[in-house]
This record gives sequence, C-alpha cells and structure tokens, in this order.
Amino acid sequence: MLQQVITRNRSLVLVAAILGLVVSLHGATRGDMISIANSSFEGPAFGSGGFGSATAWAEIGSGGGAFRPVMPGLIVNSVPDGFQVGYAGNTSTPGSLFQDLGVSVVAGANYELELFVGSRNDGFTANYLVELLAGSTTVASTSGTISNTGNFIPVNLTGLGVGNGNLAIRLSETSATGQSLFDNVRLSVTAVPEPSSLLIVSTCAFGLMGYRWRRRT
Repeated sequence: MLQQVITRNRSLVLVAAILGLVVSLHGATRGDMISIANSSFEGPAFGSGGFGSATAWAEIGSGGGAFRPVMPGLIVNSVPDGFQVGYAGNTSTPGSLFQDLGVSVVAGANYELELFVGSRNDGFTANYLVELLAGSTTVASTSGTISNTGNFIPVNLTGLGVGNGNLAIRLSETSATGQSLFDNVRLSVTAVPEPSSLLIVSTCAFGLMGYRWRRRT
C-alpha cells in the first residue's frame, strides 16, 4: 500500500511539473513591458520653472509638453519620478500629448497602462483623459478630475487588444480652464496562451500519468 501511495504521488508531482512548465513557457511574455520614449518627460532637460515641447511626444491642440516645477511646493508638491512632468492644456485651451509606440496591437492580449496624474496647486483643476489606442480604436480609457492640490495620484487602466494598427497613448486635458500633469507612464502586455497548445500538452501529461498507473497495476 505504501508503495502505491508513493507511486501515485510521484505521478501527480510529474503531471504538476509538466503543467507548471507549460504555464511558465506561455507566461514568458506575461507582463512584458512595451517601450515608451521619454516616459517620465525628462527630455529635454529644463531649468527650474522651465517648460517646452517634450521629446517623443506630439502636441495636439494648444498647450502641451514637458515642465520642470520649482520645488518644493510651487505648482506641485512633489514629482513622482525624476525632475520633470508632462502637461496638457495651458489653463486657457484644452490640449493633448500623443505618442505612437510603433508596436502593432495583438488581438486578445491584455494591456495595462499605468501612470501618475496630478494637478497644480495654484488654482487650476486637472480634468484628465488617458487613452490607450490601436489605430483609431480605443483599447482602454479613463478620465477624472483632481482639484488644485498639487498632488499626483496613480492611475491604472486595462483593456483587451482590439482594432488594427500601432498602439498609441494620448494624455489630455479636457477643460479650457484646467491643466493636467502626467508622469512615469508604463505599459505592459500579457499574451493569452493558445488553447490548442495547452490542450495538447495537458493531454500528454495525463496520458503519461495513465501510462505510469497501468505500469503500477
């Protein structure tokens, strides 16, 4: 009886190991980061209080670029990453920052976009809109309002790959009287395993367990 238990446990361990290998192989691309140029708006470098166009980000509308706040407490209380932030809107006109990532969308893949969004502390509210696009199709979007506190909050959005074309990010201020600040933009993708591959390997694993069972009996 003891030998049977040991043999059975060995079979279960073997199957678990094989299935674990399958999951790890298919999970090799899980959480892969997609490169975003100038993701923390550190380029070009400005002196304290300076601002201008942000490297690798296209300005849409009027008002948008990179900004180095006077620290601490003037305009913003702190910067999440580095010394500079991106901004959209110029407190009199809405605006957006846009970047084509040069990577084609993968249908059905899981995308996660993370960043920090903030407001100024000198009387201007942030009315932000964050969008992950695939060509002209919206993969994920979120919007909100941050009162004029000078603080940043983490923002996270997820979506499944749809549409065609390259992935792109659009960061916007939607009000003519506001300004939204952005920093530390990150995008990751999780590939969805092919069901056929999982079925084949799983079948082989259970077949091997059955073979070992027959040998035991």
